[in-house]
Amino acid sequence: MPIRAGIIGYLNTLPIHHGLALPPGLAVDWTQAPPSALNRAVAEGRLDWSPVSSAFYLRHALVIGDEALLLAERGVPEGVHVVDFDEGVHVVDLATLWAQATGGMPFVFAVWVARKAWFETHRDEAEALMAACRANRDANLGDPARFAALLAHAHAVAPSLGPSTLERYFARCLSYRLDAPHREALARFAGVLEPTTIP
Repeated sequence: MPIRAGIIGYLNTLPIHHGLALPPGLAVDWTQAPPSALNRAVAEGRLDWSPVSSAFYLRHALVIGDEALLLAERGVPEGVHVVDFDEGVHVVDLATLWAQATGGMPFVFAVWVARKAWFETHRDEAEALMAACRANRDANLGDPARFAALLAHAHAVAPSLGPSTLERYFARCLSYRLDAPHREALARFAGVLEPTTIP
């Protein structure tokens, strides 16, 4: 049976899955959806392995997307952006707000999770998929300029951004590791979240 895996269709996830070559014998049934839908699918047991928002991971839901990148490309200043106050739409650069509030800590937007019951019976498959995704990430981010040029033609939002914006975004704005500073930031984020019900 294939691994039921989720993937977010945003630019920031492409280093993990764009061009991913799976090991022989490893089958994956991918579901591409926004983070909130993947959060629900994991909670309901419909996905075995998926990225989820860090807030969901900490029992709270957030919605994020590519719109902030498009706004920055159009020259809208960084930080908090009110796009259409009458409609109540706000685009917030969470990383900037978090860094300002915490003295420069990184913001962990998402983590990859596996359902415990599935992982306990499919450890080899989970580890093979994780290893393939890590290798793909390293290959894609090993040359951010090449990766940005490749994406400029491969993603719906990318042509609007241009290779130089994409290169800066992948090389300087994002991290794809959960090392000690990121774990510390995630723990601090958990301390400021109010209890809520996941939609």
